[in-house]
Amino acid sequence: MYSLQVFLDIARQNRRYLEGTMPGSQRITVRLPESHIGPLQQYCAERNCDVSHVVRQALDAFLATDAGSADHQISPKRITPPEEIMKPVRKYFAWGDGDLRMELRRQYIEVLAVSYACRRLFPRTANVVNGYEGLLQLCRYFGLE
Repeated sequence: MYSLQVFLDIARQNRRYLEGTMPGSQRITVRLPESHIGPLQQYCAERNCDVSHVVRQALDAFLATDAGSADHQISPKRITPPEEIMKPVRKYFAWGDGDLRMELRRQYIEVLAVSYACRRLFPRTANVVNGYEGLLQLCRYFGLE
């Protein structure tokens, strides 16, 4: 399927996982056509993640669809804010310090910065990685292309 050098490169990228740092998991082997290796390596390099993480994300996405397990259901889209925001939201309803949208942009940048730091510090924590990637999708709404 692919050369030994490509395998060694992938193995080096996944050193943490090859050293067995994922307790409670089981190692599997996946064969990929050579045409998938380059794009997969590029995707991983661009996002500073390893192949195992990408495969787990893809499997999670698959299981969250009808094509996946019938027992794995997608939660409905939230249309009401969580209760935790009700107390802090009051000050924003009474905002008198300029355009509230500028404050939103400032806070988005702060949250994105904290999320990026967590992404770098905790690269194997799926919720941290997924949260950061989700926040990145909002950049265009804040003029951060």
